Amino acid sequence: MKDRLKLINFVMIVAFIVSLLLAVANEFLKERKNTNVRNDKKESILGAVGIDTDAMTYDEMVTFFDQNISEMIIDTFGNIIDGIDPKDLKWVEDKSNGRTMFLYDNKESPYLPIYYSSSPQGYIIPISGKGLWSTLKGYFAIGQDKNTALGITFYKHKETSGLGGEVDKDWFQDQFTFNKNKKIFNDQGELVSISLNQRKGTQGKKHEVDGISGATVTSKGLTNFLKSDLKRYEYFLKDSYVAE
Repeated sequence: MKDRLKLINFVMIVAFIVSLLLAVANEFLKERKNTNVRNDKKESILGAVGIDTDAMTYDEMVTFFDQNISEMIIDTFGNIIDGIDPKDLKWVEDKSNGRTMFLYDNKESPYLPIYYSSSPQGYIIPISGKGLWSTLKGYFAIGQDKNTALGITFYKHKETSGLGGEVDKDWFQDQFTFNKNKKIFNDQGELVSISLNQRKGTQGKKHEVDGISGATVTSKGLTNFLKSDLKRYEYFLKDSYVAE
C-alpha cells in the first residue's frame, strides 16, 4: 500500500511539474507567436500591393514594411481616428459567416483598420468570409484613386487544392493588379465591387474577373464578402483624403 501511495504521489508531482513547465513555456512563447502572426500579415499586405518578398530576408521584409506601410484607424463614416493604438483593435471571427469583427474595449466597435502604402501608392483593407470548406482571410488593395484594384492576397484558408485553393495562384491574383484596370465604383459613383464570373472572358469588363472552374461556392463567397467588406469602407473610399 505504501509503495502504491508513493507511486501515486510521484506521478502527481511529475504531472504538476510538467504542467507548470508547459504553462511557463506557453507564456514565454506567446509574444513570439503573436509577433510571427503580425509579421505574416505584414508579408501578405505587401503582397497585396505587388511587393515580392521572396528575395527578402525576414528582417528585410519587416524593415521594408515599416518604411513603406502605415496603419490607420478609421470609423465607419470614413473619419481618421487618432489616439487609438491599432494593437488595441482585436480581430475576432464571426463563426457564422467568417466576417472579421473589430473589437475595442471588448465590444464591437465602429473602428476599422486600414493600411496606406507609399510605394506603390494605395490603400489595403482586410477581407474575410466563407468559401466552401473554410473561412478565407486576406487583403485587398486599392490604388491612390480609391477606385482601381491594386491587388489581392490570402493568408489563410482551407479550400480544396486545384479548386477553391486557386485563390492563391498567380493567374487568379494577377486579375486584380493595377494594369488590369478593374474598378470598384461604377460610372455613377456606386460601389459595385468586383465579382467573379464563372463564364470567364472578363477581359475589358471593369467590374468582373474570371471565376474558378469547379469552385462555384468559393467564387460566390469571395464575390459576396469582398463587396461586403468594401461597403464597410465606402465612406472613406468616396472622400477626398490623400495620405501624406
